[in-house]
Amino acid sequence: MSEKDIIKIYNEGIDAVVGLVKSLSGQISELSTQVNRLNVRVTELEAQLNKNSSNSSKPPSSDGLKKKPKNNRKKSGKPTGGQPGHEGKTLEKVKNPDEVVDIKPEHCECGYDLD
Repeated sequence: MSEKDIIKIYNEGIDAVVGLVKSLSGQISELSTQVNRLNVRVTELEAQLNKNSSNSSKPPSSDGLKKKPKNNRKKSGKPTGGQPGHEGKTLEKVKNPDEVVDIKPEHCECGYDLD
């Protein structure tokens, strides 16, 4: 409504102004009701979005992909594996073992006889 329309209604008298205010009051009431309904719907949709397999009966496959946490460790610049000068702990073969055990399977994993 323009300023010109408001002035025209004002010049028509008090009854026209009262009618305008009542009309606007009704429109405000309707809009308020609609806003309340939309707020309820938004709350329902947000609750639906916040559901996952740990707080509802949804299957874990519906949870979607989760982001991996970022690794905050800084690279040292050293090569991976054992560092030069570090004493190794490799278990070496012995020249004279205490006991030798021959393991001879009778059947292959596929079921074939190995005789």
